[in-house]
Amino acid sequence: PKTPPPRRINDMTGPDARKRSKEMATFYQREGIMKGLVEYVSTGSRFRVLLSKDDTLVNIALKGARSPAPSRKPAPGAPNGHASQGEPYGDAALQFSRENFMQRDVEVEIQGVDKLGTFLGNLMVLIPSQTGVPDKRDVSLALLENGLGKLHDFFDPQRDAGGAVFLAAQNAAKQAKRGMWENFKEPSAEELAAEEAAIAAEQGEGGKNCVKGKVVEIGDYGRLFLHEPAAADTMSKVQEALASLGLGSDDGAAGSRDASVPEWASIKVGSTLLARFQVDNKWYRARVIARDNDSKQLQVRFLDYGNVDICHVSNVRLLSAGSNLGTLPAAAKEVRLRGLVVPGEAEEYVTEAGGALRDLCFDKDVVVECYGKENDAILGEVLVGNSEVSVNREMLRLGLARIVRRKDRVSREVQKLYESDEETGRKTRRFLWRYGDAYASDEDDDEETRARYAARRAGP
Repeated sequence: PKTPPPRRINDMTGPDARKRSKEMATFYQREGIMKGLVEYVSTGSRFRVLLSKDDTLVNIALKGARSPAPSRKPAPGAPNGHASQGEPYGDAALQFSRENFMQRDVEVEIQGVDKLGTFLGNLMVLIPSQTGVPDKRDVSLALLENGLGKLHDFFDPQRDAGGAVFLAAQNAAKQAKRGMWENFKEPSAEELAAEEAAIAAEQGEGGKNCVKGKVVEIGDYGRLFLHEPAAADTMSKVQEALASLGLGSDDGAAGSRDASVPEWASIKVGSTLLARFQVDNKWYRARVIARDNDSKQLQVRFLDYGNVDICHVSNVRLLSAGSNLGTLPAAAKEVRLRGLVVPGEAEEYVTEAGGALRDLCFDKDVVVECYGKENDAILGEVLVGNSEVSVNREMLRLGLARIVRRKDRVSREVQKLYESDEETGRKTRRFLWRYGDAYASDEDDDEETRARYAARRAGP
């Protein structure tokens, strides 16, 4: 007899499979419920499943529930490896899932894919029965019932067929103080009011103070930089102060009285200094936003224009303590689209998002309805000229932005305000919604991912 050909497994779990996962997402969504086998359990709510239909190995994160992160051991032979302690009940959730779901037949329903190529969906474990028809156990529900998982912050029970059941299971686990809810205490009315007041003070509470100006730069993550009418006076003072330093376009700080060549160790992320712009070879005020120890290069943002450039340490100069260049306010005022997440550096659709913002408002007069500040940036709704066109709403309708999902009152107000615009973008099935749900999986929280990426780029 002929030897049967070896079984070929299509592995879509590696880092190089991210693009293929996104390409297959629509196909799997149309397939509906598929049979599979749980090959491995990574966390309580994240699984590696072999799909029976086409022998494809995929990573699947539960769309509704997230388990705490388990502890991690350092990889064998990894330099400077260290263990991660994990979150409370993370190891218990991992053990529960391995005991109950590992190497078990399942039904898989894929509903989307995240930015890392992990599929998002639901798992039902098939349990043999005497009738011959297997019983089914919802994995998300099992975790919620045992207090070993909680609903994602962005999970909306009204949009999910099993949402009400999931929410009831989580509330029951809270009341019984099971698992991760062991020390849970319902906040009092006073505590809730104090928390929401603090959030409102930080994020803004519908004050609608207005700022007018012209957009002079489009940054990443939906940042806009504008010049108010008073910026002309600031720019004049900055130019006068720069001229007094005697900085040349060819020999840098030769003959300069108030600027000095810095030592690399003295340059920190957040430092304000002078940097030479590569395009015109002139010097401008800048703030360091990242540094590369190997190449001795800095990523800087020019304070008076908002644009970003890469420059070598030889092309920056420190400011002396007596220079008014360090005290004059930045001429370019930073504005962020209130309550929205827009693709940024190293993210998919960053080019499309930047292009849409340029079409909407670059080099145009705008009115910003201000609702607060975050790290000196204005949080607001941007209206173009006299047309009352809202940049916030247009980006949502295009599918190039999504609403931040948090549970505080201010965030809920933003969700209510923009919900119909986001739904319009969702229905287009373009850009952020092309592969299904644009929200994150249990290992892809936007804020945490962005913070980790920024920390890696910033260096020591």
